[in-house]
Amino acid sequence: SSTMDKPVETWKSAKGTPLLYHRVRVHAIKARPEINGCFGKAIDFIDQGKSAGRYIVKLEGTGERLALKPANLELAAVDSGRRKCAVCSNPAKNKCSTCRAVWYCGRECQARAWGHHKSVCVKPPEGAVGEGDVGDDAYEAVTRHMLATNDESIPNNQRIQMCKQLIKKDPNQPSAWFNLGLAYHEQGSHKKAVSAVYEAAKKLIDPRCQPPTGADAEFCEFNREVVRRGSQVVDESVRGRTDLEVEEQTLRHLVTIATKRRACAELRKCDLSYVYHVLGNVLRKLRRHDLAIEQLHKGDAAMAMMPSAARGDGHDNFDADGTRRDLASLSMIPDIKCTMAMESEDPATKTRLVAEAVEIARECLSVTSGPGCSRAAQREMLSSHQLLLARMLLNQISLTTPSPSAASQTATAGEVKELATAAKASCIKSGKRSELPTAKLLLEKVAKFTSPGS
Repeated sequence: SSTMDKPVETWKSAKGTPLLYHRVRVHAIKARPEINGCFGKAIDFIDQGKSAGRYIVKLEGTGERLALKPANLELAAVDSGRRKCAVCSNPAKNKCSTCRAVWYCGRECQARAWGHHKSVCVKPPEGAVGEGDVGDDAYEAVTRHMLATNDESIPNNQRIQMCKQLIKKDPNQPSAWFNLGLAYHEQGSHKKAVSAVYEAAKKLIDPRCQPPTGADAEFCEFNREVVRRGSQVVDESVRGRTDLEVEEQTLRHLVTIATKRRACAELRKCDLSYVYHVLGNVLRKLRRHDLAIEQLHKGDAAMAMMPSAARGDGHDNFDADGTRRDLASLSMIPDIKCTMAMESEDPATKTRLVAEAVEIARECLSVTSGPGCSRAAQREMLSSHQLLLARMLLNQISLTTPSPSAASQTATAGEVKELATAAKASCIKSGKRSELPTAKLLLEKVAKFTSPGS
């Protein structure tokens, strides 16, 4: 009988989308030459099958979103915004005398920018705020400045400086920290973004943090926004990184806000599920496997608490019992269990963990291929879950001790071949050609069981 060369473990790689979530520069656009040289952030990627696909780029300043080919984009350094003209990016020597947040190289560029800048030019608050008795004028200035930092149409560099001005005057204001995190996130400074969101979340879980008089509804909505967008900021910051201790603490604070604060009582369970999912992924990268699996199961449980009757909202993944499932979280668990099996020296533990991985992979595929899964979800996940189960079955052959019998291996290989062939067809049908190499690799490995001398 034959055994596998090594366990099959495949994670979604960033190699196919190296610009995703990064700051980019646009060039060689013939249809719209005026945007050549502009900077933006690649916020999404659309896989278009045979073609190279398109990045969704959000341009800096205007906020316009464009679908652009990878050939028309290049990775750009994160702009610190220090002493650079907001118009031409040349070295600057003059600062706006009112907001003191934007630099210009001269009066000509300042005059060119004034048409847009005058609507977002806000004088920063004066004097210390947040300690002792403060007059109404000071609070009004802080409120006016804070509302201005909420405006995402403001250029990131200006927004960052305005948030820093507000934090300097009132360091205990979670809104200022949160807006600073969002501005850093848009700029592509992911570590700074997470640090700012962490400060906002830490201040929100402080029992002394209470809503202003008469602003309870706004405060509740702000808590929910921090949970939703804060977890997204962390999720996009973890790609290719393992130094994630701050990310972990940030997510734990967000879980506390989402589960223990009355302000988040109306938070959608799918949003809570997403927080658990991101936390599970961070713990996986930190190789804290048991805790990662625990959080991913919590994500699945949170999704199950959503009303079953509310179909058609983009979360139509129901099992045979009519229970919603968080397949994104659930499908991460089998690979984690296989990693644990590879690290274990106990044969019985290896066998148990791989068997559990196969069982969960079957559960994922059962939901995806069942009648309770929407067509859109099937197009997105069916091939992935077919390949997931195929990989887990091959891992079961290689990691189970003692090795399965020749008859058992042949039967398993036959099932793997069926799954890989079906996944290959699903990839072609749905246009997800990025998964074709994995399907071909599995078919090559399965061929060993039918080759002479195996």
